[in-house]
Order: sequence, then structure tokens, then C-alpha cells
Amino acid sequence: MSRPSQPQWRVGADVAFVDSDDRVALIDLARLDAPPRLLHGSAAAIWRLLDGTRTTADLVHGASAHFGATPADVRPGVEAFLATLAAQGLVVAPDPVNAPDPVDAPDPVDGPPRRADPVHGP
Repeated sequence: MSRPSQPQWRVGADVAFVDSDDRVALIDLARLDAPPRLLHGSAAAIWRLLDGTRTTADLVHGASAHFGATPADVRPGVEAFLATLAAQGLVVAPDPVNAPDPVDAPDPVDGPPRRADPVHGP
């Protein structure tokens, strides 16, 4: 899971959703003219990971574990899905301006900066 100083994805403040066994139904309460969105399969699985504590890397790793695939295989789909949800106002993207530089991120154990792994995250 991510450290608190890293930017995290979260559900939009005006978004209501209902999670059932095989799908997730979403509606943006600030835009009632927009139709509800139904998520099935992989989209629903990724949505269920959006708990406000996960970074993009965390979501990619969660999806890869869920689907039994490598992070490199699922990253493009996860990132595209998140970008689509963000464009629709259903999720709030992390603020990269306030994110620490991953190259200079402190090691959670030892403290000195270390180079981040681009696949597995800092």
C-alpha cells in the first residue's frame, strides 16, 4: 500500500455507487443529466480498489494480482480506465504537483533517498 505522502486516487465527492456481486453502478449526483454508468468485470474490479489510499502503482499492482497478470500487462488498461473516469468526474486524480519526486523519495525503512522502481513503484 502507498505511503501517506504519495498522491492517491479517490472517488469523486459527488459520486454515489452501489456495488453488487457482478457490477458496480455509478452516478454523479452533481450531474444528474449524465446517465448512470455500469461497470462489469475488470472495470468493476479496478473500481473496488479505489478506496482513497492507493496510488496509480498500487492500483496497477492490485489489478495485476487480481487478474494474474504482470503489472506491465495491465498498466495501460488501468491508466486508460482511470483517465476516462477522471475525465467524467467520477474519480479524482492524484495531484502530481504535490507528489514527491520518486527519485528523491525517502526509503520507508532507512530514510535516505533511493531510486524508484518504475514497475513496482517507490
